[in-house]
Amino acid sequence: MLTMSETVEPNKQPEFDPEVQAFFQICSKKLDEHNDRHERLVKLSRDITIESKRIIFLLHRVQDDETKLKLTAEADSKLKWVQKNINMHILYCLMAWQCTDCFYSIDYK
Repeated sequence: MLTMSETVEPNKQPEFDPEVQAFFQICSKKLDEHNDRHERLVKLSRDITIESKRIIFLLHRVQDDETKLKLTAEADSKLKWVQKNINMHILYCLMAWQCTDCFYSIDYK
């Protein structure tokens, strides 16, 4: 193991304990997996939010009975997509976080 008192030649890489390197590689892999899961969840959340806003703006365009029927039918189909993705989001959260080490635990009662 390299200590502070040892000097390192300028052209030579310092040598570290293989156990320490292995430990940091494991930590790095776990952190990368955690960040990947987080990014997927954030992307899905943003997609749901964007589509929800589109539905709201669509419903704001209702002017008369004819457009009301057309736009509410379109909003209904988009809303079904949002509901499906919310369900998918919840299932993904349960599966993604169930099989990993938790950094903290939440007790729902």
